[in-house]
Amino acid sequence: MQPTPEAPADAATPARHDAMQAQGAGDFDFAQGRYRQVCGERVAFSRAWPLACDAIVAADTLRCSGAIEPFAAAAFDALRGGGLLGFTLEAHAGDGRTAFTLRECGRYSHCAGCAEAALQAAGFTGVERAAVVPRMEAQLQVNGWLVSAGRPC
Repeated sequence: MQPTPEAPADAATPARHDAMQAQGAGDFDFAQGRYRQVCGERVAFSRAWPLACDAIVAADTLRCSGAIEPFAAAAFDALRGGGLLGFTLEAHAGDGRTAFTLRECGRYSHCAGCAEAALQAAGFTGVERAAVVPRMEAQLQVNGWLVSAGRPC
């Protein structure tokens, strides 16, 4: 993809994402800031494509994000009217006063209501959440949430 007014040169692109993966971005080297770089790509990519998507799916990727409001706002801007958003989060059994917690493994877990609040604040409607097991870790189930919402037409 070539830079255009719709996709500035410094915006995330599929090719840039692939290049980051090839450079070991998947290693999540905290000392080099790669973890934050990969997490920021999701928001930058969405912001580079306003009103361009019919659906956005982020399966088992928001575990590297604490506050999900930036992602929710960017996804809302990237979706066309009637577009759908779906994503998973790791769950924590907090009291609701803490939206997210950084776990010892370096991944974030989120309380039950934080996704709904972030999505509604961004303008989404029809927010739904269901308990799921997004993956296994060390042969144990990781409890999580499957969250979906839509951008009004």
